[in-house]
Amino acid sequence: MKISIALAAYNGEAFLPAQLASFAAQTRAPDELVVTDDGSTDGTRRVVEDFGRTVPFAVRYQANARNLGFGQNFSRALSLCTGDLVFLSDQDDAWLESKIARMTAVAAEHPDKACFMNDALLADGELRPTGQTKLGQIRASGLGDDTFVMGCCVTVRRSLLDLILPIPAHLPSHDSWLVQTADVLGLTLRLAEPLQLYRRHGGNVSKFFVNDIDRMPLAERLKVRISRSVVRRNSTANIDRELMFMTAICGRIVERREQVAALVGADRAAGIEAALVRRVGFLERRRRIRDLGPLQRPGALTALWREGGYAVSGGLKGLIKDAIGSGPAPGVK
Repeated sequence: MKISIALAAYNGEAFLPAQLASFAAQTRAPDELVVTDDGSTDGTRRVVEDFGRTVPFAVRYQANARNLGFGQNFSRALSLCTGDLVFLSDQDDAWLESKIARMTAVAAEHPDKACFMNDALLADGELRPTGQTKLGQIRASGLGDDTFVMGCCVTVRRSLLDLILPIPAHLPSHDSWLVQTADVLGLTLRLAEPLQLYRRHGGNVSKFFVNDIDRMPLAERLKVRISRSVVRRNSTANIDRELMFMTAICGRIVERREQVAALVGADRAAGIEAALVRRVGFLERRRRIRDLGPLQRPGALTALWREGGYAVSGGLKGLIKDAIGSGPAPGVK
């Protein structure tokens, strides 16, 4: 099995050496490392090319003609990989030496899955572990494992990669597109085993609150959760985001039915497509309900609940948010 690593770089000179060194220390070496550089103005290219002269595997550096943004930079890196199993990598982490060997074994043990995620140890800017893990933080916060979508922890089979590429340019993140597509198809396996250090240095792209490495007192944590809950209740951002991704995934599945059938079987593919179309329809109705006035909402909410709309999206919490969330501005019908 050929192993590729796709690394999206941008002004990574300060942190790249540690990550690259962790690739060289793997008990199972990769067959190739593909680095796409999104317009760095520091010594990123020199660091990568110097590293390439010291390792036995191929190191391919590609500079983008223009700045693409991190999502499309990853899309390009993934498109250039030739491996059967492709590991996504950020530029500022460090892998435990067993990561490639362990995830390759997991993939061999689960031929019915195509997207594999390992847990990560949260670390400070000097890569000192905090004793917390990403998946552990998610669970401690009362969130479901399906909210764990961190791209730098993903390993993906070529068969799924061929389906998800290219990553739609209008989507804000590559990892949500990849992992949520795999989730919809039932192809994701999340492993509660930390196989890398996730460096939190203050300049990370991800601002997800479970990534915070500072331990807050209980009262402060409760205050933050209540504050976030109020913001979510009065915002349509979550519905808009889910609708955007599910619409894009639905479009890709319809567009590439034969590929989906090859991945999950024709009957299952047809059922997934139908369920996804239904989910998108319910999300569109939830979004419209948020724009209704207080007298119009109860009937719409009741109808959507009876039709199973909240069983598909949001549940009881979603119903409550739609009932009390922000509506149209005064004077707007």
